[in-house]
Amino acid sequence: MRVSIVDQMHAELDDLAAAHPDLVRLRRIGTSRLGEPLRVATIGAGPHDAVIIGGPHPNEPIGALTVSALLRQLVEDAALREDFGFRWHLIPCVDPDGARLNEGWYTRPSDRRAYAEHFYRPAEVDQVEWTFPLTGEDYFFDRTLPETEALMRLMDEVKPAFVYSLHNGELQGAFYYLSKHDPALAARLAAIATAEGLPLHMGPPEVPSAVPIGPAAYMTPRGAQIAATYGIGGASVDYADRFGALHLVTELPYWADSRVADQTPTDQQYGDVIQDGLAAQRALIAELARSATGRPRTSCG
Repeated sequence: MRVSIVDQMHAELDDLAAAHPDLVRLRRIGTSRLGEPLRVATIGAGPHDAVIIGGPHPNEPIGALTVSALLRQLVEDAALREDFGFRWHLIPCVDPDGARLNEGWYTRPSDRRAYAEHFYRPAEVDQVEWTFPLTGEDYFFDRTLPETEALMRLMDEVKPAFVYSLHNGELQGAFYYLSKHDPALAARLAAIATAEGLPLHMGPPEVPSAVPIGPAAYMTPRGAQIAATYGIGGASVDYADRFGALHLVTELPYWADSRVADQTPTDQQYGDVIQDGLAAQRALIAELARSATGRPRTSCG
């Protein structure tokens, strides 16, 4: 029988809270669309509050592992708890419904076939990260999800100084989004990834409107800039702005390849690379359509 990773996350929270009742406060902050409890572990007694969000996209489980490692470090290291001056609020998985649909590959992260067969990512308007409310005159979004509302309630309660949304990518290098233009911090973040042997994403930004701060670091686009284009709401950065919080997004690749950081000049024009990539995507979409409909492949003369 396959072990549920989501259940393991809950069990780990229960075990830590039971073993360290003087340090870890565990509580429920909401309920998912399918009835899963949404829980946060709070540790530390600093004057400022930090909200750490794991699993805002359910196909991105590195965040849950990060929350697990950070929580255990905070339990074991009193100096770490005290030196940062934070009360930490850690959510290992804010979309457990979607996470359960990815569990078929979670335990086989290096098996790309398993990843393809068990991959699940909801449409943008069903993603926790992209359904925060926007109330501008030109564009209005209020279809917030229960999971998003749970995050909003937590932030309203603690008024965070720092919000950290943990994300993953697939084949690109590591990169960061920052809510504030801080080149020194951006450089330190890039250095951390490099020190861990992770290649940096040195190509164009994932979101076209993202403004570079430094190598592999960008200003986080706000909902007012991009939401209308995609038909989505705001992101956690938009809600963090209400409290003047520093918001950080880390994007880590599942599979690291040093070639993504290679900036050696070539004879090929950038526009040609984009055209070749689009052609390959169209070919893949056509192949998937044929597979889905059962139509035979046709030859071209």
